[in-house]
Amino acid sequence: MSTKTYLLSLLFLVITVGLFSQPYYDTHVVNSLVTENQFIRANPDTSALPRFNEIKNRLPQPQWPARQDVIDCYWRAWELAFGNLHKPAPGSGFVSPFIDPAFNGHIFMWDTHFMLMFGRYGARAFNFQQSLDNFYASQHSDGYICREIVESDGSDFLNVLMFHPRTQSFPWTEWEYYLNFNDTIRLRKVFAPLLAYYQWFNTYRSWPDGTYFSSGWGCGMDNQPRLPKGYSPEWSHGKMSWIDISLQQVLAAKLLVKIAEKLGKEEDAVALRDEIIYLDKFINEKCGMNHHPSISIVSRMAHCRKLKALLHTGLYLQVLSLLTV
Repeated sequence: MSTKTYLLSLLFLVITVGLFSQPYYDTHVVNSLVTENQFIRANPDTSALPRFNEIKNRLPQPQWPARQDVIDCYWRAWELAFGNLHKPAPGSGFVSPFIDPAFNGHIFMWDTHFMLMFGRYGARAFNFQQSLDNFYASQHSDGYICREIVESDGSDFLNVLMFHPRTQSFPWTEWEYYLNFNDTIRLRKVFAPLLAYYQWFNTYRSWPDGTYFSSGWGCGMDNQPRLPKGYSPEWSHGKMSWIDISLQQVLAAKLLVKIAEKLGKEEDAVALRDEIIYLDKFINEKCGMNHHPSISIVSRMAHCRKLKALLHTGLYLQVLSLLTV
């Protein structure tokens, strides 16, 4: 093929695609709560990051003369934490300085929650809680928040493909922070994105009977033998109701109700209370939750058929959901 013929063919292709290709359609079903999300419109905070050696005296100072090795480990943990603080990258859409898990240049939803549980004790030196701001700033118009976001450009790493969304732990982390610091201003600011994400899960990750599903990657336990043969342990929901996900939604709903009460937003708590009552009753009656929790709470159910009882690390959040009132 001559160069002239090739260029004419390429030009014809470009014109054809431009004239006859379908336009892109945004398939998000907009949640009005997202319009109240102040993080999406916020200007990035690019202030200087604290240096560990300069702020060490602001951190809790444990004393244990008999175990200096433990004290050394304690300070090394803080040193690593402050060594992994980052500013928002230009153009990323991130809005606040944050701690990352030092893994692959991405922020991870669950990793961030767990890091903030100890990070709050260093609040006099750095506001670790603001690390969650970047997830809220990346919220989609339908309420979805990606479990893993690229730090350099703010893009969703996995988007919503298959069943990767991470379960709802934002209310847990925010409520614990509020109990420590009584920061009602932050509580009011985060309520809309929290509720929108909860509603997204309710809309797109629940079965007609009201229970929830996920996948190995979605629930964080992708190497646990829970699915029937023929289903991917990483990506498939296995046509099952996932009791841990359902219980985590109960926990999220209970904490969102507490937040709504503190903020005087009782009207937003009505549907949450209804779901708590329904799921509590359903799980107790259909899924063996009225038996000893060390066995029944970790069972999986396939349309209310228990597959097996397995002890696993997800037990903590599941027990927490039962203890939260």
